[in-house]
Amino acid sequence: MKLLLKLCYGGSYIYDGEELLDASTRIRLAFLGSAFEMQECVWECLASLADNLTSTDALTILDDVPRELCGHEAMTGVVAKVVQVLADMLNSFIFPTATERDFKRQVTKALASA
Repeated sequence: MKLLLKLCYGGSYIYDGEELLDASTRIRLAFLGSAFEMQECVWECLASLADNLTSTDALTILDDVPRELCGHEAMTGVVAKVVQVLADMLNSFIFPTATERDFKRQVTKALASA
């Protein structure tokens, strides 16, 4: 809550000074912002999750977002980016090894949940 109030008076909800806040902190800030009807905070924090999305983040990000935020309009861009990243990962497994097959199952499950 302290961080949310601090960032409220700054220029951005996703940067603390020059440092980009990690994804889990931005998700928490979006949740708190939603609880206090700070829609600008919710939009900025959720939209930023789609920026520079790595394959590792794509596998876990939707699980980390609270249910209360999943229906938010800003999540549509995040979900679309997650689906794109996961689909690209699946396309990279043409002839998967045994280890890659397990990973491919995990990616397929995450894609289905997205």
